[in-house]
Amino acid sequence: MGIHCVSDRINLAIQSLGGLISIAKIKSLKLDMYGYFNHSPKWHFKFQKIAQIMETNGSKILKK
Repeated sequence: MGIHCVSDRINLAIQSLGGLISIAKIKSLKLDMYGYFNHSPKWHFKFQKIAQIMETNGSKILKK
């Protein structure tokens, strides 16, 4: 019997939910946002401003 760490469990849970339409739409939205904001320094700056306004740490998305 193996023991998975929390990140492995989360990954397994997300993979099992991947077939749901709503999860697929969220994943697609995330990839589209990354593609839009990652291609230009000007768009990257806009994304950072949006993340600040929303009080999130959205900059982690662009570092991957």
